[in-house]
Amino acid sequence: MSRIRFSRGAVLAPVIAIVGFSGCGVKQGDMDAELARIRSEMQAGDQALADRMDRTDREVASMAGLSDRIQRLEGGLETMREEFGGQIEQLQAAIRFNSPVHFGYDSDQVRAEDRAVLNRFASVVSEYYPMATITVEGFADPAGDATYNINLGLRRAE
Repeated sequence: MSRIRFSRGAVLAPVIAIVGFSGCGVKQGDMDAELARIRSEMQAGDQALADRMDRTDREVASMAGLSDRIQRLEGGLETMREEFGGQIEQLQAAIRFNSPVHFGYDSDQVRAEDRAVLNRFASVVSEYYPMATITVEGFADPAGDATYNINLGLRRAE
């Protein structure tokens, strides 16, 4: 990454003005002290800029790793989509993965044959995003009482 160089001309202007007025009664000690103060400010500013540029370099480097990680995650989810017939939707700050998981009639227990998709999803997400927040939604058949179906859907999501 290329570094930006700043001209010190703007900072040196007060120094030149001080030197120019040195014949007007400014004491050498006062001028030396002012020059030392200006040098110190310039060094502090240079160090702050160097620190900021180093942080930016590290952030850019971590973005490259993040991109690779996202690519591997998307590959894992794509494989799951193909194997289990799910749908993937990329949102602004999230990924939505919809996969059919079925329950028995009037049951909140996942069928044994549908556990594989949940186990595989859990392994993909825990590998790439162990701190991710997962939202699970459960639904019920529209037949029957609405209150009962809402409660069944909640139990299925749990």
